[in-house]
Amino acid sequence: MYEDADFPMLDQGTEIFKTLHYLSTLIHSIKNPLGTQENPARMCRDLFECEH
Repeated sequence: MYEDADFPMLDQGTEIFKTLHYLSTLIHSIKNPLGTQENPARMCRDLFECEH
């Protein structure tokens, strides 16, 4: 079953952790917007709540 996989198990695990890290970072940036062009705050209250 696993012999037919394109990647060895170690490589698959690495890719999974990279994806989880990316998703974690993405969710954090949505919850705590920085107010930058790439990650704008929706309103002033978003920025205020992130600082306090």
